[in-house]
Amino acid sequence: MSPLFKLGTITLLLGVLAGCNASDGETGPAGEPGPTGPVISAISMTGAPTYPGGQIQILASAHSTNANTTLSYTWEVPAGWTGNATDEWLVLTAPEQQAEQATVTVQVSDGERQTRGSILVATRGPEIEAFDVSPLPLETEATFALDAFNRDGTVLRYHYDVGGRRFEDRGNEWTWDVPAIMPMSGIYRLQGIVEDTNGLTASASVDVTLPGVSEWPAFGGDRQRSGVRANGEKTFGSIQWDTGPIIEGVIFSSPALGSDGTVYVGSSDDKLYAINPNGGTEKWAFETDNWIISSPAVGADGTIYVGSFDKKLYAIKPDDGTEKWAFETGELIRSSPALAGQRCHLHRLK
Repeated sequence: MSPLFKLGTITLLLGVLAGCNASDGETGPAGEPGPTGPVISAISMTGAPTYPGGQIQILASAHSTNANTTLSYTWEVPAGWTGNATDEWLVLTAPEQQAEQATVTVQVSDGERQTRGSILVATRGPEIEAFDVSPLPLETEATFALDAFNRDGTVLRYHYDVGGRRFEDRGNEWTWDVPAIMPMSGIYRLQGIVEDTNGLTASASVDVTLPGVSEWPAFGGDRQRSGVRANGEKTFGSIQWDTGPIIEGVIFSSPALGSDGTVYVGSSDDKLYAINPNGGTEKWAFETDNWIISSPAVGADGTIYVGSFDKKLYAIKPDDGTEKWAFETGELIRSSPALAGQRCHLHRLK
């Protein structure tokens, strides 16, 4: 779309430039030629397009065939804008939204006859007309396409964002190589962003669900900490089972789920428990030297990672609950581990 405005002062001469509408040049009494009422010769403005919340000054230049006639001016301010009028002058304050466009109208009267004129006003900033990501569902490649314009004609920059990772200056069309698996499963927001030379931006987005490296790589299972497995399964209703006397301590942490449905949870009795999903019976228990209030994380190969108040981070085999390794941190572990690729991350709390 071509820009509607140029910077600086804009003057619209009636009957010459588009964007201004008036009813001058009517015939005189009894069909005599020439205008009988006031004539608007021009409408000019400065400061347009303005920044959101900024001001535009508009001047209506008018005269009457009767030099002794005093003219009055009535301004019609568009919704969302505010105006302060003094006769032929109008100071217009824009809304806070960018890329807003509206029409300002003025009526000039000599007490008997009236004539009207209008002019377009707008705020700065880019506007996105269309944003598309294809194909959906995502395959190995995804094409992002942005259709945007700027009312003041300045050059736009095109950026994209995938779940918080930003890709700058990629043009109005960009191809993203979709990873086979993401660090964490869950909902990822795909954004298209346009930015003008004034730093004003506009964005559009679409949300997609992507698989992660494992069923339960961190607290809550996915990026949204929803507690829902990657396949979307979640059961509501009556209690199916409870562990009864199996767990002797207090459970402070949230459980994690393995790919086969096994439930992993820590307790103040110093143990990490593996619970069968059918019936709630114990598969195994791994004992540490202090409380476990850290929620476990499950790797792509099924390894369970959990921290303990004994200051160690443990990696535990899923089949029999034996230790793969332990890492001494020097601090009580309260936080839950998070997995990214082949790494296990742990936030240190003091």
